Amino acid sequence: MYRNVLAGRRVLIVLDNAADASQVRPLLPGSAGCLVVVTSRSALAGLAAAEGARPLRLGPLAAEEAVRLLAARLGPNAWRRSPGLWPSWSPGAGTCRWRWR
Repeated sequence: MYRNVLAGRRVLIVLDNAADASQVRPLLPGSAGCLVVVTSRSALAGLAAAEGARPLRLGPLAAEEAVRLLAARLGPNAWRRSPGLWPSWSPGAGTCRWRWR
């Protein structure tokens, strides 16, 4: 039924945090007009071999990049609108997040 609904349509499908290729395969549309973006912490090499997927490996953002990205997404004045909201990062752990103070 899923594939019938997608047939003949141009659709972007985002599958986030896939565990393995077998979890993704049933959700791949049969129509050529569809694009699927799959995110995963695993390589999902089986999709590249059998389905023609093109892997793109991304590394973690540096703390400064993450703060800039969050500021761009939330707006440059996010901490002015919410006085307790400040960027916080842990360089050793490579994590960055907005934290209430």
